Amino acid sequence: MKLMQASFSSGEISPLLHARVDLARYLTGLAELQNMIVLPQGGVTRRPGLENVRWTGEYIYKLIPFEFNSTDTALIAFGDNKIRIYGNISGELNLLATINSPYNSNDVQTLDYVQSGNVIFLVHRNYAPRMLTRKTLTNWTLSAISFKSGPYRDSVSYGATKPLTLTVSGGRRILTSEEDIFNSSLVGTLIKLEYPVEGKTETITSTSTNEGASSRRLEVKGTLNVITTGGDWKGIVSIKRSSDGGTTWVTVREYERIDTEAQGQWDFTISETDDNIIYQVSARHEGEKEITVNITVSGFLKSGTYRITAVNSSRSVDVVLVNDTGFIIDDGFSGQVSLWSIGSWGTDQGYPGTIAMYQDRLVLASTHAEPQTIWMSRTGEYTDFSVHDPIEDDDAITITLAGSSADRIHSITTTTDLLAFTNAGEWKIKGAGDSGAITPLALTAHQQTNIGSKNIKPLVIDGRVIMVQAQGEKIYTLGYDLNTDGYVGNELSILSSHIFEGKQIISIAYQRTPDSLIWVLLNDGTFASCTFNPEHEVIGWARHKSEFSAYSSFLCLPGLAQTELFVVSGASVFRMTSRRAGDYQDGGYSFESIARTLRLNINSESGSMFTNKKLISRVIVSTIRSGSAWAAPGGLNDKNNWERRRKINFDGQEYLTDSEIQLDNGFDEYASVQIRSIDAQPLTIAAITPIVNVGS
Repeated sequence: MKLMQASFSSGEISPLLHARVDLARYLTGLAELQNMIVLPQGGVTRRPGLENVRWTGEYIYKLIPFEFNSTDTALIAFGDNKIRIYGNISGELNLLATINSPYNSNDVQTLDYVQSGNVIFLVHRNYAPRMLTRKTLTNWTLSAISFKSGPYRDSVSYGATKPLTLTVSGGRRILTSEEDIFNSSLVGTLIKLEYPVEGKTETITSTSTNEGASSRRLEVKGTLNVITTGGDWKGIVSIKRSSDGGTTWVTVREYERIDTEAQGQWDFTISETDDNIIYQVSARHEGEKEITVNITVSGFLKSGTYRITAVNSSRSVDVVLVNDTGFIIDDGFSGQVSLWSIGSWGTDQGYPGTIAMYQDRLVLASTHAEPQTIWMSRTGEYTDFSVHDPIEDDDAITITLAGSSADRIHSITTTTDLLAFTNAGEWKIKGAGDSGAITPLALTAHQQTNIGSKNIKPLVIDGRVIMVQAQGEKIYTLGYDLNTDGYVGNELSILSSHIFEGKQIISIAYQRTPDSLIWVLLNDGTFASCTFNPEHEVIGWARHKSEFSAYSSFLCLPGLAQTELFVVSGASVFRMTSRRAGDYQDGGYSFESIARTLRLNINSESGSMFTNKKLISRVIVSTIRSGSAWAAPGGLNDKNNWERRRKINFDGQEYLTDSEIQLDNGFDEYASVQIRSIDAQPLTIAAITPIVNVGS
């Protein structure tokens, strides 16, 4: 009888399933699939070889992509304190630029990144955040990010309980504490002091010159009230506003009195909510009657930003007044400060270790001091983490995950929602309103699963998230579930868990074209592929080996004809060739491709013949675009089975062809078939049909 296997869409399945003939996946699985790829259509094909496209001269420890658009891409290679950028992704890689970097070989692997236009933001918990900027094709720069304001950590969470005192002496500002809270690593850190500014009153009398009389420059946050007196005056009173320290002014209100009988005195109040705003009132009369203008400014709570320049002791530091808007409004304050906060990031507390972009905000998370905290910039202002009083919708946001576990956030990524990943679970952060927009007052964070993941940047594939489980031996997928309005996790590697058992996953990448492949690099130098097409129920794993196997990092980038897969080995960068190239060598070393069927099962009226001995007398192999291969029995005694091999020469046609060959395995309860390709020949198998006789 003929037992046709027309699909291999489940790929190589675990030996634990080799007796699960009740599973539908048994009918589409293989006992072994090595150096071959499951096709979305159900067949299998030889994987292309890896060609050496660049020798960098120094070890490469990490690859990250630069993708301005689908045709404007670059490969960024991180070495020990060195960054190299390469172009011509689908050709022979061209070196575009070489840049010195602070990241050493030990830290590069945990470097995280996100791209916005021509800028890649880089973060690491031990380094201040930086920007890698492309100015021209060959002009790239690496610079520290200059944050305008914040974020800050309040004094209580910092461990302080008492106020600070600011004194000014001889142009020197000294900040002192009654507690031992300062250390040398705080130099350069911002500290924000909040203190009351008393209200002010001023009276000006107009002049009839063109300039008129003007008040002092008045800092306002609250109300500004202007009242005129002086009888039958005629003239103009105006109020000007400046948001840049007085460089430019805008007239926000003006009162012109030309008819004293019809027009009364002016009594006008302005409310101001922004910081660092100054006003000036001016008056000019026409005729002999002067104008008297009474100006009243309400008191307010001011936030002054200072930078620590020197640490004198554990209780004393020198500071300078700074204003990240580019100008300073100094009210000369000195005295005791009860409300204060210190910069969340710095050498003392560490820096964010992961980064993403979400709803036009730059999102950073997880310092040494605050491992479960997420900071989001102001909308559209990626370097500004300031907030207003009262809070506005586009203000910066700080949120700390409130879970039963204190595991740090090691990765954040975005789908429709913002997702945070820890070793203990996965979280969804989203806006609380109907539109889902995140604002400081409309924000929720809920734990979705407690799977836990390893510190490897997750992949996002068509709304699904692919992540490595915390122990590093399993792959999970997270997807949105409409019934629970949340994310649920499923193990993607469960049917092929043996491929990862006892090994550690160290890198993953997604090759969208030609076949939607997830590539997984293991710490023993082997790697695996998963054809990921869940819409058509194709999830097929295969293992890959080669003589040249010292690989350390994967990366995929859009190329001219396909998504290019890059692999790092030492100082060399390899790229997987195209299927049409017919190259079946890895760095000059040939590799063998194997497809071995599962143990044949036949159901009869008397029940399953799974344990019956069977004779495979012939086999029909249906192929397309194939050269030659070897067929042999695929039972337990592999040495004896291989001695019975037969070579099959295919005709290489573009259409499906059937090749039949004699194959005598003897009667064996483990009857199966193996197809091997050991030459530089293409091989694409659409079906395997053993012709079987069943014994007792």
